[in-house]
Amino acid sequence: MGCERGEELIDNTGYHCMLRAISDELVNNRAKCGLLFTGSYGTGKTTIMLGLRKLFGLLKEAPSAWAYQEINSLDNAYIRAEDFRYPIASYEKFCEAAATPILFLDNLGIESDTPGDDLAVTLIKNLIRLRYDMRMFTLIATPFDARSIREVYGNQIASIITNSYSIIELDWMPFRKNS
Repeated sequence: MGCERGEELIDNTGYHCMLRAISDELVNNRAKCGLLFTGSYGTGKTTIMLGLRKLFGLLKEAPSAWAYQEINSLDNAYIRAEDFRYPIASYEKFCEAAATPILFLDNLGIESDTPGDDLAVTLIKNLIRLRYDMRMFTLIATPFDARSIREVYGNQIASIITNSYSIIELDWMPFRKNS
């Protein structure tokens, strides 16, 4: 029929394009150390990350599905950036986030909402730099664009994300209803 698999079943919608972009980024040959989902609030960034986390959990239950690949572990952790606001919990969260093979870091930038709270931003910067240096896979969801990331986290972190992460922009209308 000349069609790609599934092409007849799925209309060419924004969702279709987004899923194709994600699948292309996951299977391409370029070495990337993470995925960055960016878009306004309510566009599904967290939902996509939690779906990928669930997929990794299912794959982990069937090692034969991934053991032949160059994957050491599908162990992962889900951490919200605002969890780094609290000094006592920050150390534990940082250690967990730094050690896990796959990290889902949600709401990047939300931790910077509190003026004068540099601890959380510093920990996030160090975490992103550490995971990049160790080439550990990181998935990040943020409402920030590249310029905002540079303003909050500095040139080095912005450069790491721009050059070493696959950036997927979710630019459709939010799913959440305005209250």
